[in-house]
Amino acid sequence: MRGNVFHNRIVKDACKVFKSHGWQVFTEYRYQCGGVVTYFDLFARKDCFEIACEVETTLRHLEDNAIKAQTAEVELWIIVPTRRLLKQAKERLSLQAWVILPDQLSSELQERRAS
Repeated sequence: MRGNVFHNRIVKDACKVFKSHGWQVFTEYRYQCGGVVTYFDLFARKDCFEIACEVETTLRHLEDNAIKAQTAEVELWIIVPTRRLLKQAKERLSLQAWVILPDQLSSELQERRAS
């Protein structure tokens, strides 16, 4: 993976959570839709559902990642490591994306299954 050690650990932990819920998981995933080609830190697929994930340890690429997911027409979950960053990201983000903490991932996937 291309991130630093901390970033990559969050990606690996998120992969484990998705897999424990029966999702097929890919890292550094090349995604193509409607002539748009982009990459996501993690991409998960289960039945007819697809979720692209980006791990952000700063706000620097937050909006860019939301734009690329919207352009590629894929649901985006942005995983951030701290409550402070979670609050800042939710305040700053102008496009549709879920922003969650790593420890919220399992419950979000359970809710997804229930709905």
